[in-house]
Amino acid sequence: MEPQRDLRKPGTENPETTPDGALRASNVPLPGVLQEIADAAGVEAALKVAQARGGAMAYFPARPKADHWLCKLLGSATALAIGRALAAGGSGVELLVPMGPDASTAERWRLIDQMIEQGCSASTIARATGCHIRTAKRHRNGHIKTRDAILAQADLFG
Repeated sequence: MEPQRDLRKPGTENPETTPDGALRASNVPLPGVLQEIADAAGVEAALKVAQARGGAMAYFPARPKADHWLCKLLGSATALAIGRALAAGGSGVELLVPMGPDASTAERWRLIDQMIEQGCSASTIARATGCHIRTAKRHRNGHIKTRDAILAQADLFG
């Protein structure tokens, strides 16, 4: 099989980078919305969004203003590129942001349990710990127990 020829005109943008030079996500597997963000603004931007809002709902306006969380996180030009990609109809969209690849379970679960004891909402817990909102709800409802909680239970057969 012969290699593909480059059919682009000389001087056009590199398909492996975004207009600002950031690496595109062509070889980096990212879930759903994160892939769309990576295609529009690069892998680093997608990972920053995942770290900031992963596992929770986030609003992506078509034209984010300077005080919007996305502009503060990535800068106005990058936020605008993401807004155009995700909110193509001209109005904003609220999306569930997938968790990124930087998930550490034990530390996160301990923090989730502490925040539940403090009475924090599942949404607040998800944002603060980087977990999915459903994970926070499962912890709160007792469906997930940390290793410490399991060991603290009385031995049923002892």
